[in-house]
Amino acid sequence: MGNALYAVLSLFPESSRYGLLMLSRFIVGASSANAAPMRSYVSSATFQHERTFHMSILSAAQSLGMIVGPSFQAALTPIQCSETALNAGPNDTYLALDMYTACGWISVLMGCASMVLYSPIVFKEFDVASGERQRAMARFNALESAGGLPPPDYLVVYSSVFCFFCYYFNFVIIETLGTPMTMDEFAWTEADAVLYLGIAMTCGGALSLAMFIAIGRLAKIYDERKLIIVCGIIPMMIGRALMMPWPSGPDIKYIEDDEDDTTTLATTLPVHIPMGGGAAFGGDEPLYFRPHNGKDPAHEHPSFLDILSYYSEVGYRNVDCDDGDDPTGCKHDWCKDQPGVYMAQFFTAFFINFLAYPFCISICTSTFSKALGPRPQGLWMGLLTASGSFARVMGPIMVSYVYDAEGVYLTFGIILITMAMALVITIALYPRMVPFK
Repeated sequence: MGNALYAVLSLFPESSRYGLLMLSRFIVGASSANAAPMRSYVSSATFQHERTFHMSILSAAQSLGMIVGPSFQAALTPIQCSETALNAGPNDTYLALDMYTACGWISVLMGCASMVLYSPIVFKEFDVASGERQRAMARFNALESAGGLPPPDYLVVYSSVFCFFCYYFNFVIIETLGTPMTMDEFAWTEADAVLYLGIAMTCGGALSLAMFIAIGRLAKIYDERKLIIVCGIIPMMIGRALMMPWPSGPDIKYIEDDEDDTTTLATTLPVHIPMGGGAAFGGDEPLYFRPHNGKDPAHEHPSFLDILSYYSEVGYRNVDCDDGDDPTGCKHDWCKDQPGVYMAQFFTAFFINFLAYPFCISICTSTFSKALGPRPQGLWMGLLTASGSFARVMGPIMVSYVYDAEGVYLTFGIILITMAMALVITIALYPRMVPFK
């Protein structure tokens, strides 16, 4: 529902779009809470010795969903934007099918597929082998009769939640900052940034998938605590440090910001073909839909049948989203003083992130689950998921306030500090990060 609402925002008057956009994103964000019962189910349907592997597979699926999203966006850039959109007035409504809203429709189809896969007809709960389950239950009942399960190590549990936030926050920042940072550093257009980063994230997703698969095997050979430090946290810190410009870095192409060019929601929303778009037929006057009741179309919104009829006859006339008139470069004040980042430096750090992130997320989730022991974990997994959701909230805030105002040094300096905190916590709790006993 949330993605469908986003895809049809242009069917509503401009005055209503901002509120509906917020509503659509809220619905999508609320639905992402299904990650908590998924993790809870995996923790209850797997044995302790195999949990790391299956948690890594679950984390791989979730992470690849976020990684592949920009890949879809890059693949959909040939759809471009609508040709006659600039003729639309504030009260005109549109039916959108461009490079932005197409992603919304794809998400709707995926949501429908997930709903079918999770229906009782298709999805069957898996139960562990009866013999081992009975022995586990016998031990559980013995503990219950003796006064119940001892509490978990809350320091390890809550530290895992904080570290999970740090790892997720680092990944979200790269995802959020990618487009504006490359536009500022390399003077790319928005279309070029979407395309090139989409290709890079596709390659990064393949690397992450390989790492997620390898984690299960490596965890059987090496201590998981060593893996998360050596293969996860330290490489992510190196990647953050590489994102910072070197003193000898290239100059950033600075452009003067046009103060008269105010950006509003209308300019940031996707561009669409207006219902009143006579230019589509080459005419000078706007062509409005005439409702079935024959009243003046200027005072009536067209019906859905009118919309379908129009597009069946006219079709979509899309053009390049960049009109070529806007200069490319960096408009921030810090661009005049701070050196730039080499492209090779940026993408080296970019791919290090995709190699190290799977180790941090998978092993942190597994450690968290093992520390809780054989107790219901739905509420606890909800807490872990909430920390990841909070990281997704903080990412855009970091971009809006810190990056725009202070630049790359402070932004990635803060991120580097969060990873250093996670490293210190992991080393300090190293002896206690063991399965529940």
